[in-house]
Amino acid sequence: MMASKPCAEEANGTAACQGSYHQASPVVNPSRDPAAAAQPSSHLLSIPRPPQKGACGCKMPPKTMEPFARKLFKRVLVLEVVGVIGAYMLFHKMNTSRDFRNTMNRRFPSVLEVYYKSNEWAGIHGIRESDQEAWSSKKA
Repeated sequence: MMASKPCAEEANGTAACQGSYHQASPVVNPSRDPAAAAQPSSHLLSIPRPPQKGACGCKMPPKTMEPFARKLFKRVLVLEVVGVIGAYMLFHKMNTSRDFRNTMNRRFPSVLEVYYKSNEWAGIHGIRESDQEAWSSKKA
């Protein structure tokens, strides 16, 4: 949150802005203002008030970016989860169907290459060779 510049009290008890922001209206000292002394004592309590537009016309402090950042974070998180689920579903389909791997070989050979490399990295060898044999026997 931005630091605010307080208003300075003038001799007559009104506020004159030194900066552009103002947190709360000043508390009037009853010994300096006879009109305030005639009011009931409940008005003399200094209860903190929320920031508001000051008597001098000062602006309220700007809103923080926190709500926007939270929404953006949630959307990015949801997109990442959807991406992980989609990648798993693609891997599962390629892992269980040789026909789907053949389709991927024709349409997206780089994706199939990533599938083969990830299986070889995990220690599962021979899928590429068995697919090549099956596909070459179908053509003949």
